[in-house]
Order: sequence, then C-alpha cells, then structure tokens
Amino acid sequence: MSVQEKVYDDEVVINGVTLDVDERDDSGYIVEAHGATTPTATLAGFATGAEFTNTTTDKVFINEGSETSCDFQEVVAGEIDASDLGTDSVDSDEIATDAVDSDEIATDAVTKDEIATDAVESDEIAAGAVKEDELDADAVTSAKIKDGEIKSSDLHNDARNKTEVTEVSQLPAPNGSDQLNNDLFVMAAPMNARIKGGTVISDTPTASSDADSHYEFEIYNETQAQSLSSAVSKTDDAELAAETPYQVPVDQNQDIQGGDVIKLRVHIKDDGSPNPTDLSSANLKVQLNWELRD
Repeated sequence: MSVQEKVYDDEVVINGVTLDVDERDDSGYIVEAHGATTPTATLAGFATGAEFTNTTTDKVFINEGSETSCDFQEVVAGEIDASDLGTDSVDSDEIATDAVDSDEIATDAVTKDEIATDAVESDEIAAGAVKEDELDADAVTSAKIKDGEIKSSDLHNDARNKTEVTEVSQLPAPNGSDQLNNDLFVMAAPMNARIKGGTVISDTPTASSDADSHYEFEIYNETQAQSLSSAVSKTDDAELAAETPYQVPVDQNQDIQGGDVIKLRVHIKDDGSPNPTDLSSANLKVQLNWELRD
C-alpha cells in the first residue's frame, strides 16, 4: 500500500495517523512512539516489536506484524516473555519493589549468569525461596555472605557438620616409668563449635597391654584447660589396630570458641615389665568431628 509520511521534528503523520517518534533503528524503522491514536493494521514503517503508547488510554501496544505491514496488539499483564525483551532493555532499578513475586517467575526463567553481581541481597530472598539443590557448585562463596547473615541453625545438617584429620607429632619412647600429660597439638579450632567425636589412627598397632603398661588417650582443650572426655580410652581395654580408627570419647558438650587450642593428651603407663608397645616412630593422626554453633 502507499505510505505518505510528513516529518515535523519528532512528529510524523503516517496515512493520516499523527504520532511522535521516540526512537528509530539503524534502518530508519520506528522502534518506539506515542500518540493519541494507535496505528491501524497494515501501515508500514514500524519495526517488528516496536512499542506504541496510546496517550489517550495509557495503554501500550506491540507491533506483532512486519516492517511493511504493522499489527499493533495491546500488551496485557503477563503476556511479555523474556524472549520479547532485548538484552539490557529493562534495568533492575526500573522495576518497582515487590512488582514481581517469585511464584510468578517460571522455573529456569532466569539463570545465574543473567543476574548482575550484587543485584540481589540476601535479605531480599524469602525464606525457603532457594533450595540448596537449585544452586550450582560455587554459586555462593563465603566472601559473598555478610557477617551474621547465616546462623548455624539455618544450615542443613551436612553443612553444619565438619570433619578434620590432622597428623600429630610423635610420642616419647617408653622408658620404664609413667609419662603423663603428653599433649600433642591437633589444631586451633577454626570456628565456634562443639566436638562431637574423636578418633586416633596409628600405622603401628599395640599389643600385650595390661593394667600397668598401656596408653591412655583423651581430647583436651588447652585454652580452656578442660578435658573433653569424661573417661580416657586405654589400650589395655582395647588395643590400637594399624590404620584403624580408635575411638576417643568426646562427651562433655563443651562450647569450643574459635581459636581454642585442641590437643590429643596421651598418658604412657609403664612399669617396665614389660614396656608398652613403642609408638615413638608411629605415624599418628587425629580425626575430630565438629558441629558448628552460633
């Protein structure tokens, strides 16, 4: 069809329809315009996807036709898909607070690489809105979490519990007399926590322990000068087996502070007849099971 256009600054008349042009594309087609009358179908000159705002009704229309034959259809709430929007066509600061609820967003509608850094603060996410199985590995690092934002009670059990294995220094050799309070450094507590259990792992087994010649083990908080074991584990009750976890009870429910020095305290009971197994060359490891606390 024939198209007649007269330009008066930003005002144009297309086949008798007067409108104000807000933006054109590189080909000269109208991308955004407004006016008192919505362009009728089959007019040429509008880019596909062009937006027209009717200033009489305040309604917005989108060209679903072509550049040579427009077809403006009214935009109804919920009828714009992400595929209708160009990259960066809407900035986050153009969206009113609470304009979109999470239950209005389809699953997988937005991926993490489409969200700008710091676009969403943790206090803007409703409780339960994001589950751990919806996060990619390393999607959230500790550096991105504000101090105090997450309490240990908010964490899944698997996230709240931690296991540490540490190799400790060697014990003295038996010498025919008791050697008590051999404190072997294990670690400085990495966080506020409780130790829920402990084991000793030795590459050297013990044998022939008796009431007068044996080893005793306990977990000890040097900073607070308190044993975490109500009773020691003794090799005359149960021998150490090579490369096998040997239980050391931790049952005092003590609140460990971050930085507390934790040690394995070993008592060597030795009357010299015979000496207990020599563990001075043994490779000893201590495994501690932690539970985070606030």
